[in-house]
Amino acid sequence: MSDLSHISLGQSQCPVCGSIFDSGEILLDKRLRPTLEQRTIIGFALCPEHQSLYNDGFLALIEVEPGSPQTITEALRTGRLAHIRREVAEAMFSQSFPAPICFVEMGVLDKLISMLPPGE
Repeated sequence: MSDLSHISLGQSQCPVCGSIFDSGEILLDKRLRPTLEQRTIIGFALCPEHQSLYNDGFLALIEVEPGSPQTITEALRTGRLAHIRREVAEAMFSQSFPAPICFVEMGVLDKLISMLPPGE
């Protein structure tokens, strides 16, 4: 017996941490054929933790490998990330950040960490 069904629970993947969580959507094959898995990732959305940080004014800086594509699906992440206040990032980098995440090249996070006062 197949595990496929004509309905599926929609899920999203967080572009910051990669966690997968229920989006609250129900997908339906209009032909009522068993073509859907029990759960289906339908796109990217911030998980509750990172949505809260974004709502509080933070931008997620995600470090990527040199020469990495700058897209959510193709970026080669190093696993390092940091959150910085959006207004601080905009002042520091002299640009606006319309999205909740920004890919940065290797070395940027180390430079930011070196600018922190000792003990922080």
